[in-house]
Amino acid sequence: MSSLISLRKALDSSVGRKIIMALSGLGLVVFIVIHLAGNLLLYKADPGPFNRYAAGMMAKGMVLWVLEAGLALVFLIHIASAIRIRLGNFAARPHGYVHLHPKRGTHPTNRVGRVMFLTGILLLVFLPLHILKFRLGAGMEAGYVAYDGEKQIRDLYGLVQETFQNPLWTAFYVLVMAVLGLHLRHGIWSAFQSLGAAHPRWTRLLWWAAFAVSALLAVGFFLIPLWFYFDVPGRLL
Repeated sequence: MSSLISLRKALDSSVGRKIIMALSGLGLVVFIVIHLAGNLLLYKADPGPFNRYAAGMMAKGMVLWVLEAGLALVFLIHIASAIRIRLGNFAARPHGYVHLHPKRGTHPTNRVGRVMFLTGILLLVFLPLHILKFRLGAGMEAGYVAYDGEKQIRDLYGLVQETFQNPLWTAFYVLVMAVLGLHLRHGIWSAFQSLGAAHPRWTRLLWWAAFAVSALLAVGFFLIPLWFYFDVPGRLL
C-alpha cells in the first residue's frame, strides 16, 4: 500500500506530470504515424486500395472500438496532464521554464513553446470535427458506395475527394496540419527533455530528429487536401 501511495505522489508531482504527458504524447505520435501510413493510400489514383483498407478497419468491430477507446483515454490523459502542468506553471513560474537549445545552451521558452497550449486547443477542436466528418460521416446510405469484388463497401475515398473540392475545408485542413507540425515539433522535443534524454551530447541530434519527424508528418497530412483540391489523382489517370 505504501508503495502505491509513493507512486501516486511521484506521478502527481510536477516531474511526474511531465513524464505522463511525455509518454502519452509519444503514444499519440505513434498513432499519428500509423494513421498517416494508412492515409498514404489516398495518394493513389485508384480508390480501391484505400476503400478496402478503410473497410478492413471497420470490419474489426469490437476490436476497433476497444482500440479507439484506449486511444481516447491516452488523449484525455495527455490533455489533463497539459492542463495541470499549465496551471502549475502559472502559479509557480509566471515567466515560464527554461529549456535546452541545440545551439545556445539554455534560453527562455521559445515562441512555439509559449503557444503550445493554444495549438493544443486548436487540435482539440479539430479532432471531433474530423471524426464527425470522416469516421462517423456520410456512408453507403448517402450514396458513398464502392465495390470490393461483388461486395459493397463504403466509398470513403469519394467522401475525402468531395470534401477537399471545397476550398474552405481544404484551407482549414492545411492550417490545422501546419499547426500539428508545430505542436509535434515542440512536443517531441519536450518529451525527450522530460524523459531525461536531452544530454548535451545528444541535444542537437534529438532536436533535429524532432524537427524531421514533425515535418514529415505535417507535410504528409497537409498535402492530402491539396492533392484532391487540385485534382492530382484525376490527372494521373
